[in-house]
Amino acid sequence: MKVLLLLDDVSSVDQLEALAGKHSWFGSGSRILITTRDEHLLRTHKVGHIYLVKLLSDDEAIRLFKIHAYNEEVPVEDYETLSLRVVSYAAGLPLALKVLGSFLYDKNNSEWIGTLKKLKEIPDHEVMNILKISYDGLETYQKELFLDIACFWNKKSQHDAVEILEACGYHPGIGIKVLKQKALISIVNGNFDMHDLLQEMGHYIVRGEGVHPYSPESYSRLWKEEDIKNLCLRDALKENYKIEAIKYNGYLYDGGHDFSSRFFKIVSKLKKLRWLRVDMHTRMFDGEPTFLNELCYADGYPTSSFLNSYPLMNLIILNLSWSTYQEVRKENDTSRTLGPSLLQENDTIKATTYKDFESVLEFPRLSLSTLRYLKVHYSTLTELGKGRWKQLPNLKTLHLSSMWKLLNTPDFNALPCLEKLIISQCDELVEIHSSLGRHGSLKYISVSYCPELRIFPTIVHMENLKTVEIGYCNLEDGDIPSGIDRLSNLQELSLRGNKFSRLDFSLLQLTRIKLLNISGCEQLLELPQLPPGLVILKADSCKSVTTTGDCHKNCKQLRHVSLMDVIINDADRLLEFMLEVKAIENGCMRLQLEGVEIAKGFTPLLPEKWYDDFCGFLICAVLYRGDHLDINIRAKVMSGMDYQSDVVWEERNSNSMKEAIREEENDCDKHLRTWVTYVSFGSLRYAARWDQTYKAISFEVDADGCHSFGVRLVDKKSKGV
Repeated sequence: MKVLLLLDDVSSVDQLEALAGKHSWFGSGSRILITTRDEHLLRTHKVGHIYLVKLLSDDEAIRLFKIHAYNEEVPVEDYETLSLRVVSYAAGLPLALKVLGSFLYDKNNSEWIGTLKKLKEIPDHEVMNILKISYDGLETYQKELFLDIACFWNKKSQHDAVEILEACGYHPGIGIKVLKQKALISIVNGNFDMHDLLQEMGHYIVRGEGVHPYSPESYSRLWKEEDIKNLCLRDALKENYKIEAIKYNGYLYDGGHDFSSRFFKIVSKLKKLRWLRVDMHTRMFDGEPTFLNELCYADGYPTSSFLNSYPLMNLIILNLSWSTYQEVRKENDTSRTLGPSLLQENDTIKATTYKDFESVLEFPRLSLSTLRYLKVHYSTLTELGKGRWKQLPNLKTLHLSSMWKLLNTPDFNALPCLEKLIISQCDELVEIHSSLGRHGSLKYISVSYCPELRIFPTIVHMENLKTVEIGYCNLEDGDIPSGIDRLSNLQELSLRGNKFSRLDFSLLQLTRIKLLNISGCEQLLELPQLPPGLVILKADSCKSVTTTGDCHKNCKQLRHVSLMDVIINDADRLLEFMLEVKAIENGCMRLQLEGVEIAKGFTPLLPEKWYDDFCGFLICAVLYRGDHLDINIRAKVMSGMDYQSDVVWEERNSNSMKEAIREEENDCDKHLRTWVTYVSFGSLRYAARWDQTYKAISFEVDADGCHSFGVRLVDKKSKGV
């Protein structure tokens, strides 16, 4: 029997298995529609097609809100203006529009204004409770992870947050994935992003779900200036078991009064505090925080208070940016005090920052046994604490940056748990300790802008190493560390900005490598033979390379090649090869080149049976060369139009560009960059408005200085240009 089955708001795999366990349960032509807040459920149940429900556009939101809010019998005064404010607050969420519209239906103008004012401080209880359904289904650590992101990390870098969240025990590796699957967060350009109302829901939960809206001492997290100042104004010097995390960036002044000293005294009473980040210009606090044993992350807290306090038994990340440990001894006094010293970096995320490294390790009150992330920067030390690294047995990340006088690195045998090593801008660094090459725990090594580096250890027995970057270190022929070709789990290799003329090892044995970056190697004579699994090749500014040759003949996954500032005489052959790669049948491909040869061959064809006879779009944009290329291609699908009326080729020149053309008229092509991408129909099959019956499709390119733009269809049979 053919059926139409709708399963709404599914929350568990058991429900799917009971109601739609197998395809064979239903007759041919049946359709089963499932809605859920958890994408993982659909993938676990092997659902054939998954569509992301998009938020309403402004026009759609206005129409939906009007259905529920507009009272024809007694229309509210200034409805249009007030309704736009509500629509802006709801940000395209149908639920909020329906709930708020129904509530405001019989309200007058003053009640509308009062409701909007209240929503800024106290969100609607019904909306929050419905949104909380997804949150309530999370595990405890996932809930805490969500609340931290909502309060501290929305619109902020995921990379910067992960190590801090991990230090707090929130398992961000799996937790972030779960939050994405439940549509509670997304990642946009490397930053956390969440709907405004979901963030507001997080704030609502942190504030006790409306029970204590103006009692900051009862919140689990503090980040708003008014809440922190209110805390300082209250009698909040009792021991506090509620506040877990504080982030503050500003001044604690009000009416001429400095509350910083009181704030630090309050902090000393927070027995459950695990996360503290303070960035303010204030005088030194002389007190001692006595209840900070739960603290995992500290940033910007007055140095004297920390290092002179009771041992921080659970300290994992300590950031003392804008301060330097300075030893000051009075006559006949062996005790140590600390004074502030301004550094050149105001926001170091995963660091302990100081100059006198050995003195800090010697400080009796500072327990470093739990420390996992350490950064030493802006220092003139020539070496780092001989024999003292054993005090850091759990260190996972070591970042040495801008240590201009550093000559060598420590013995890495003392850091058995080290997973990530970053060394940058150490101008006089000559040698990296030989123990590095035998370190079994390391997963990531980055050494960059160390122009005097001459001794890099031979790499052996580093089975966990996944990323190696040695950039702008003036490596010449024979200087590349031996053993790289034996790194069986290596996924990313970057040797950019060096001076070798060829790679003196074979990449073909690196069966798991996905990315190779050799950009800026101006003396490189030819591209190396690429391994079969390579996906991304970056070889910009390899000015001595003139041909790709057969470097790609073994590649089966190559999808992204960038050859900017390189004059390649066989670019069309490279493009043809990339279009033959089976990996792009349901995906995309990108190629960036100099010149306009490929673009000149494009034609504006869109035949009737385009979906049957062709497999994807080949899109080309020719841009004037600049320092930055920010290209965003959007496809807008239109039905009911004659396809011949659609524009698929466009040339645009602004006045400033025309002047540039006149100045460079005889040598114009040398100042153009060609950006080519292939978008398969398969990669569009889950797009919300993608339909093979449409007759016209338009494309737009957003880029400064677009010289020309073209699109053509790629034939299924030839798949060529």
